[in-house]
Amino acid sequence: MSGRTSAARAAAVVVVALAGCATTSEPPPPAPAPAPTASPTPPKFDAIDIPEWPPLSASRSISVRLSDDERLSRLTATFKNVTRRTLDGASGTVVLSGGDLGEGMGTLTLVACDARGACRERRVNDFLVDMTPPEAELERAAVSPRLEGLDGQIAVWVSDAWVLGSMDLTFAGKTLHHDFPKAYPATVGTEWDVSRVAFPASDLPEGQGDAIVVVRDAAGNARTETFHLRIDGTAPTATIAEPADGATVSGTFDVRIEAQDDGPTAPIVELWVGGARILEAPAPLGLVTVDASALPPGATELRAVARDEAGNRSAVAQATVQVVP
Repeated sequence: MSGRTSAARAAAVVVVALAGCATTSEPPPPAPAPAPTASPTPPKFDAIDIPEWPPLSASRSISVRLSDDERLSRLTATFKNVTRRTLDGASGTVVLSGGDLGEGMGTLTLVACDARGACRERRVNDFLVDMTPPEAELERAAVSPRLEGLDGQIAVWVSDAWVLGSMDLTFAGKTLHHDFPKAYPATVGTEWDVSRVAFPASDLPEGQGDAIVVVRDAAGNARTETFHLRIDGTAPTATIAEPADGATVSGTFDVRIEAQDDGPTAPIVELWVGGARILEAPAPLGLVTVDASALPPGATELRAVARDEAGNRSAVAQATVQVVP
């Protein structure tokens, strides 16, 4: 009996010891939280070199200088075209031509990224790329070196979608030059730049032949046009062949005017009767019938003038007739 009691007591002690061990143990310490990762720093735009003047052309370029605290990856330029350049190293320069970017005016967007995927954006507003040459048109094919104003000017209308630069006109071995202001017109990007360039015809020798016009825009794009030009300082002639000066007329009578010019086109003849111009037509006129009953009795003056293509006018041909009822 006493042996069984001792064994039971020993088992109880073991159970109590085990129970005490489980009750008094502490949980393991928590695992340390991961340290926060710093966001990568995007590349820096150290400089964007864009010339203020002249505008960018297909061959002219801009440069973009970049740097990063580790390693650059790429630059993407978005304008009319999308252009990408790969980079390597902590710094680099990207050169972009007008041909890379495309023609137009608007906003150039540059996005630089590094090898970790961090990117930075820069925008350039009112960015212009001009790759199309201007246009030229001769105003008149014949001008006079002896006249003032429009008739005495060699004029060329020139136009460009963006900004005009200069114009040269060469005729008979002599060149006339004109420069446009080196500035952007207020209408750039909304209207064409249009101008009339005029030189005195007296600055060129008389004669006819090909005039070579070279017009350039501010970006350097050029167009060459050839026009036939006549510098004509010789006036036509006009005479009143009939009626004779002092003739008596009544009812209706005929007027015949003779006009000549050394130019390739016939001159224009004006006929005046009693101070009123009654006819303007190219020579030869043939016979012009005048109603004398519409004229007051007495002396009436007839006048004729010829005008050539260049604007030269003949001396006035005159005759006086006596109108009788």
